[in-house]
Amino acid sequence: MNKKDCEHIGYLLSTCKTRQKIEFELLKIDPRIEEERDLFEEVEGRDQATMDRYIQLMTEEYGPDWSFSKRARIEGRTKEIWQQAYNEVRA
Repeated sequence: MNKKDCEHIGYLLSTCKTRQKIEFELLKIDPRIEEERDLFEEVEGRDQATMDRYIQLMTEEYGPDWSFSKRARIEGRTKEIWQQAYNEVRA
């Protein structure tokens, strides 16, 4: 098994929700799989934290129905607010 195979399997393990038995068997094959899975889970966690923060900031700025807000679209601040959320999570 090469490094790229380990990356792919690590990714699959990080996203599959019914994985205990499969995970146990795959991790026995090559210990690098666990490292790759952990890295993908870390990235996924940061992405979710960024999205949660973005939603919080948009709600604070435009109210709970911000996704339907004409003002939010006209002002075009969504990219700026996304960047703020991204920076806060990664800080």
